[in-house]
Amino acid sequence: MPEVPLFHAGAFGLGVRYVPHDTGIELEFWQSAPRAYTRTAFPTTGTIEVGYEHRTETYSTDYAVTHVAAESSVAFFVVGHPVREHAGERVADQGTTVIERWEVVPSRGMPYLEAHVDHRPLGTPQTELALHLRCGDGVLSPLRSIPRPHIDRRPIGTFDFDVAALAADPDGRYLIVANMDLAVLQLDLTTLPVALQLLVAPGAVSGIDGWWSISRLRGSDGVKRFELFAPPTRTFLEGAVLVLRDPENDGVLDIGTATDNVLHTELTYDEREQTDYVSYDIELFD
Repeated sequence: MPEVPLFHAGAFGLGVRYVPHDTGIELEFWQSAPRAYTRTAFPTTGTIEVGYEHRTETYSTDYAVTHVAAESSVAFFVVGHPVREHAGERVADQGTTVIERWEVVPSRGMPYLEAHVDHRPLGTPQTELALHLRCGDGVLSPLRSIPRPHIDRRPIGTFDFDVAALAADPDGRYLIVANMDLAVLQLDLTTLPVALQLLVAPGAVSGIDGWWSISRLRGSDGVKRFELFAPPTRTFLEGAVLVLRDPENDGVLDIGTATDNVLHTELTYDEREQTDYVSYDIELFD
């Protein structure tokens, strides 16, 4: 069962799990090993002991889920194929893709990262995210007593392609989508309807058979980038990596040249000096 983390902050975490081609997802949140936390955002000062807890909530869809991509600490995109009845069975429509944006509305006592984003149009630099670890109503509750979170679902659109991999801009302004036909698209979420831009045409990257996954990272230089991975072939014995960079944080992407995965890892950057927009070193409630 694939797991997509939304955030890790101090001892808290929130993520999404799903069974590929099933009609539904699980929202999973947890608190890790016992530890004292300062209640700086609460009405009274003091410390609390946080013991390990784990909880899941299930939400259904009317399409067969194929991918989930995190946007922010409480928002993510769910992708799948529409499901129809055929000869008494539920059949997924291959070649047609539904994309929705899901946002978790924090409930009483639920820890979450609060982010303020102004969603400027592409081509305009985006200000840095201001992240604060908070709790619903300012009081941390045991996970078992937190009410079932409500999900706000917003349709992004229905598209006539199959998704191989995708990643979301952490500012929520665009999606990077790799298709089964080897194309790479940028979906502009600041427009209605969603605008599609072809970043990499099918066959433009020679020597690959398909796209495997997309990682979003922020390097030691502070630049947001997306790394597209392709499986090993005769041309790329260790697999290929294609890097898309957003140097001005404006959604205008610089497209690199595909390189061998080993060469990319050894020569391009220090893995220790990057962040994944999921793990945050926050231990105090702001």
